[in-house]
Amino acid sequence: MKNDILDDGDERNNCEEERLQVDRKRLEAMITGTPLPGSSGLLPSADQFFEKVQTLSGAVVSWPSRLKIGAKTKKDPYVKISGSPEQVQAAKQLISAMLKIKRDRVTLKMEIPFCEHSQIIGRGGRNTQDIMKDTMCHIHFPDSNKHNDAEKNNQVSIAGPLTQVEEARMRLRRISPVCLTVDLPNASPSMSFGELSRRVSHPQINVQVRHGYSGGLNFVLRGNAQNEALFLEVFSRIRNLFPRQAVESGVSSTTVEVRKALLDEFATEVNYKNINYVAHHTETNIHYRPSGNDVISVINISGQPSSVLKARRFIISLFPASVSFEKEINDGNAQLMDETISAAKACGITVHERRKTGQSNEHIQTTTIKGQEINLMLMYNLRNKLLALPVNVNEVPDEYNEMRELLKASQHPTDQQEKPTTDTFRISTTALQPFRRDFNHSPVVEPKTMPDPEQSPIAHSLLTGAKHIEKQNRFKRKSQQV
Repeated sequence: MKNDILDDGDERNNCEEERLQVDRKRLEAMITGTPLPGSSGLLPSADQFFEKVQTLSGAVVSWPSRLKIGAKTKKDPYVKISGSPEQVQAAKQLISAMLKIKRDRVTLKMEIPFCEHSQIIGRGGRNTQDIMKDTMCHIHFPDSNKHNDAEKNNQVSIAGPLTQVEEARMRLRRISPVCLTVDLPNASPSMSFGELSRRVSHPQINVQVRHGYSGGLNFVLRGNAQNEALFLEVFSRIRNLFPRQAVESGVSSTTVEVRKALLDEFATEVNYKNINYVAHHTETNIHYRPSGNDVISVINISGQPSSVLKARRFIISLFPASVSFEKEINDGNAQLMDETISAAKACGITVHERRKTGQSNEHIQTTTIKGQEINLMLMYNLRNKLLALPVNVNEVPDEYNEMRELLKASQHPTDQQEKPTTDTFRISTTALQPFRRDFNHSPVVEPKTMPDPEQSPIAHSLLTGAKHIEKQNRFKRKSQQV
């Protein structure tokens, strides 16, 4: 058997010749004799497989036996099939059954604030390289964010087998940075800030102590989303250092940055109700904070630490996401597919199809399923239905199941929830108007000319120092008067 692809100039007499693109990862696994990621079973060896194809079909198959294993390129290779039309067709069917391209490959696009990209990627790309190596997926962060004058982009893409893509997505979310602020306006320091930081810090949670904006103390806790339990442990240490009254008067808060282009989506009636219900359920305050930045805006969440972190996960779950894959045109029952797509629309999930160009892709189309991250499991199941694959609810872990069930409950509220008080009604439509006007290119409130102390550590230090000096001057004036 000749298993090296012939040059384009080589021709065979009295026979047809076709090129068939095959899945690179599966072919590599067959050449090396290693199982595919996420599978314990071995595929047949490439030599045995193509020899069997030739025997059964009568065609001559040339395949890239010298394929570079683990190459940076993700381009799928071709095999060349020669023989009579019947032989070529039979060989194509046999090869496609084993190496059909991209049938198990998807591309997930998710929203991660661009200001978090460098921390997630890690020094020298260490974090994402580890994830790609473990999951055998390709993760792409937008190149435009490397340039200061370019438009910022939050969209991160992950490509690979479905189960591995979901694992990579969860790992990216887990290493996303989180900043939790604990403000204790009635607390008085009994030791230096350095000693306070040392007593409450944890190896995986960085703690900064500073004067509060309105007096008291302000603790800034920084870590990763996967360390929520450690955030609460550090807060417990802070609580043990101060009187109960000082701690009970305090408030914790965090922020979620959102592209202004997404604010209209967050301001839809469905999301408006969902966010209000989340605020009511977690007993937190959730509101938009005006920003002078033309690219991003900020959602502020305040309340008790555990509730704030839970509400943050809810807000992120409402970010848009999309799943793209390739399928054959007219692959399956058209009527059943239409009914399945119509049913998905009730959950806010839409399907878009686009036919691929090129002679070798004339029967292939790209299908994109769009929705929210909280509905990813529903989107994965929809993809399997469109490809006529079995729907296995245990195929990937359902991270957002609890959140979906909670939001379903909001659609059938109890009598107590139907009459929220002013304390539980956290988001007002008035607060959304400045951002809506911004998208309509109407005049908006001018940003502050001076730096925001919450955004600038230097401005915070100057403001705190000025307040301290003013306090000392008032004390001196009172002493002189006495």
